[in-house]
Amino acid sequence: MKLMEALLSEAKARPKALIMAGGAGTGKTHMVNTLKRAGAIPEGITTFNPDNYVEDKKSPAYNNLSMATAMTDKAASDHAYEGEPFIWDTTANNPDKTVNDIRAKGYDVLMIMMITHPAISLLKNFERERNIPKIAVFETWMRSFDLIEYYSKLLKDNFVIVPNMMGGSYDAEVRKFNHAAKRGGEGLLEYIDSLGELKSSFRKDFEIEDEAALAAYQELVKPLRLDPSDEDMTKNLKKHFMATWEKKGEGPTFDSMKKKVAAIERNRDSAEKKYKEILDRIAKVVNSDQYDMVTKGTTDAHVISKVKKFFA
Repeated sequence: MKLMEALLSEAKARPKALIMAGGAGTGKTHMVNTLKRAGAIPEGITTFNPDNYVEDKKSPAYNNLSMATAMTDKAASDHAYEGEPFIWDTTANNPDKTVNDIRAKGYDVLMIMMITHPAISLLKNFERERNIPKIAVFETWMRSFDLIEYYSKLLKDNFVIVPNMMGGSYDAEVRKFNHAAKRGGEGLLEYIDSLGELKSSFRKDFEIEDEAALAAYQELVKPLRLDPSDEDMTKNLKKHFMATWEKKGEGPTFDSMKKKVAAIERNRDSAEKKYKEILDRIAKVVNSDQYDMVTKGTTDAHVISKVKKFFA
């Protein structure tokens, strides 16, 4: 009896971490606010969210999502040494850097994985002022879906899936997406192209401000006969040119520029291949029984009750 009491006491004494997992546009922030309004989350609890860095103009990660994510992950991991409860808003796409790291530091973990339809993730992402590239939306969605079984086995009763179909407001687009998915990745490519140009807000232009350097660059690239509308090629070539200009006071050789063009095209081909592979996988998933089973999920009331008991 004493041993059982000791074990229960130790379990209760373990610090708590609530991980809000899922990709962009799944409703993680909305769910946290719902939990707070319901009194399920302790007041004043520390929350780690990349938005805190990426929106802060004084932060070195302002408008830099990759850096903001890395800073958030480090801050959450460092905080775990203090043994205080916290909330972590993350994709949770790397179990070792999130769940396994803080569990090893003595934390009890409750994960709420927010999941929505990939069409909704895409559309919600580009409705936001800050949005990530299309491929990042789909990569994160697919990775989250792939990890459901892993987290379910790891966390057992402390793993909750919450489907968020946004009250049916995207049903028409979901139907179009699913119809296109019947033709595989190619069908999804056509559907996504029909939505128009979807540019990430984190995409940064690159201009050559030095007039002498700009004139030299323009002269050097003339024989390459580049497509002026190819912004990605232009940006990367300008960066390549300026890296040599700033170091040597002159631009790279023409052969160096030709090699850079070839390298950019190879990287682009590789990225396009990867993009199509992800869309092929998503096309198979959204019309599968496994997807239907996962998206049955649970109710807000159940989640609120679960979180209250977890932090009690």
